[in-house]
Amino acid sequence: MERRTTKKGVRIVLAAVLSLLLTGCDKLENGDTINEILPGMWGFSYETDEELDMTIEYDNVVFASDGTCTIGTGSEQLTGTYRASDAVIRIDYAYGSDERTMLWRVLQMSPYKIVAEYSFDYGQKNVTATVFLDRVGGS
Repeated sequence: MERRTTKKGVRIVLAAVLSLLLTGCDKLENGDTINEILPGMWGFSYETDEELDMTIEYDNVVFASDGTCTIGTGSEQLTGTYRASDAVIRIDYAYGSDERTMLWRVLQMSPYKIVAEYSFDYGQKNVTATVFLDRVGGS
């Protein structure tokens, strides 16, 4: 009986810890550093972990201080909103009639360069892209 109680207690503690960890990972709290450096225009490029039969034509991202953003080229733009922490940049946007979200996990950050990881489904594949943002102009 005591052994069963101990196992049950351990399971409860593990479940509570796991719940806290998962809840903590899901939160997107504002990070001071990235929100100070993010507003402005950034050059956009990426690399993927495998060959795709498509290319992303966007070459810049503009993060406005009001929480809106634009990803695009001179002729085509994707607009949305963003929230950022020092760990994640979340971009919500409309694609046709669908609402979509991109989560970029921040790997490196400076006032002039941000490197992030973005995982997405493409056909039957799960693809991981490394996103490179380079500050355009002054900070």
